Amino acid sequence: MIKYIEKYWIIIALVFIIFAFIKPSICFLILGLVFLIFSIESYKFNKYIYLKGVKCSAKILTYESDYEGHKTPIIEFKIASGEIISEKPYFYASTDFSKIRTYKNKINQNVNILYDPKNPKRFVIQSEEEFSYTVLMLFFFISIASIAIAICDLFGVININY
Repeated sequence: MIKYIEKYWIIIALVFIIFAFIKPSICFLILGLVFLIFSIESYKFNKYIYLKGVKCSAKILTYESDYEGHKTPIIEFKIASGEIISEKPYFYASTDFSKIRTYKNKINQNVNILYDPKNPKRFVIQSEEEFSYTVLMLFFFISIASIAIAICDLFGVININY
């Protein structure tokens, strides 16, 4: 389902912008549905990877900052076939705290990862399971709240028009 959001994100964004002026509650509905799809798909992946993933040792090569300054590790590991992979984790959540931390002491440090045996570029850092599920639950509750606000407005229970 996420692949459809990635494929049609321009259309979703245009509909969102149009309804921002016509009926803002539809924007809440769109936002809630996107967050809901993201949280469910990510939960399913995390559940799969923690049950069926192949465990191996990896090394943190460096940290890459995004446009907001959040840092994501680039990790190198060798899979069972001998191929060496250097990638970002498939699912990685960082906090605003990562903007100010340097992580220099983590470079070249070993970590355990779990990778998807069908697609080794899809992997997670094993020690971050609890934090990943916490972030996913936060996204899930935000999506439910957004959808509930939209439905209440559409049925006239509340009024969010500006």
